[in-house]
Amino acid sequence: MPKSRSTVPTLIKTWIALYNTTDETIFTTDGAVVFCQLCEKKIVCSKKFQLQQHADTALHNSALKRRGNEKKNNYLYWMQNRNPVTFLMRIFVQLW
Repeated sequence: MPKSRSTVPTLIKTWIALYNTTDETIFTTDGAVVFCQLCEKKIVCSKKFQLQQHADTALHNSALKRRGNEKKNNYLYWMQNRNPVTFLMRIFVQLW
């Protein structure tokens, strides 16, 4: 029995799933065009290598590094400015 051919939107969704994680979405699609949220660029791709080429560009890699640094800085800011009393008061108010 021959395999059924996948549609282009289905293929695109499987291609972007390789780059997206559960906590971070890098690529989104409407079924025809892929949008890179890091670079804020539209990527018209009918082949998987076109998405790979964009992911290998210097612009995309610098945006990935920038996002990683922002996450580290946000975490460090939170760790430096946390106050256990305020945290416990917020929990108590939410539970009450």
